Amino acid sequence: MSYTASLEIRRLKKDGLLDENAPKVCYKRDGQRFSCENTVKLLVDTNYEFQFSIRPPLPLHSVSVQGCSVTIEDLSNANANLNESNCNSPGSTYSFKWDTIKAEPDKRKKRSTLQLMLQFQGNQTLILPLQVKFYKLEDEDHLTWGQSLNRIDFECEQKPGMTCTLDVVKTIFH
Repeated sequence: MSYTASLEIRRLKKDGLLDENAPKVCYKRDGQRFSCENTVKLLVDTNYEFQFSIRPPLPLHSVSVQGCSVTIEDLSNANANLNESNCNSPGSTYSFKWDTIKAEPDKRKKRSTLQLMLQFQGNQTLILPLQVKFYKLEDEDHLTWGQSLNRIDFECEQKPGMTCTLDVVKTIFH
């Protein structure tokens, strides 16, 4: 079975509300220099909101970021038009928040992996390893170099005989 998923990342204020004045999260194309071709740029000591959509719909039971459980909110009915990719067919949409308070800034020419583990109904698991670079708060200029990240699309497949794991077969940055 095939699934299409998308992920949006937005910066929040310390009070948890969307920071309308903050620059959009950006990404940079790194080519073959690192394990992944694209790097998402994030600030340390900052709150972020992740919005995740999947088609066909799958009930999401839990999410962990870097091994820590986060609270999820089901937006499937409240926000049916989250982005263009879920307008054509029904899907499930969820939101969760995560902060980078424990993250250390990455040194020059280094990248980190931000692992998102999503557990769905039926014990299905999707692991999204995002290549990121964490920047110091005072290094906000470098944070906006690259392209604005609207969303990341993932094409996923459940391999025959593998009922518990969804594999990412393609990743597209928009």
